[in-house]
Amino acid sequence: MMNLLGLPLDVAVQKLHEADIHDIDIKEISSPRGYTPRGTLRVVRVENGGKIVTCARFPDTIRGTDDER
Repeated sequence: MMNLLGLPLDVAVQKLHEADIHDIDIKEISSPRGYTPRGTLRVVRVENGGKIVTCARFPDTIRGTDDER
């Protein structure tokens, strides 16, 4: 199975569809540091050959850098 961990959800779903895996159950959980209202949904777990994908929202920038928004 391809490695999908850390990929944005839309990219991971596209890769699964390209691998002829459809009817994916997507579950969203809180990010490790709690609720993040903005940011990118990223894959944190893949189960059942890609049929179950768990994702969490992570900020697009790192706090304390010049890119902080």
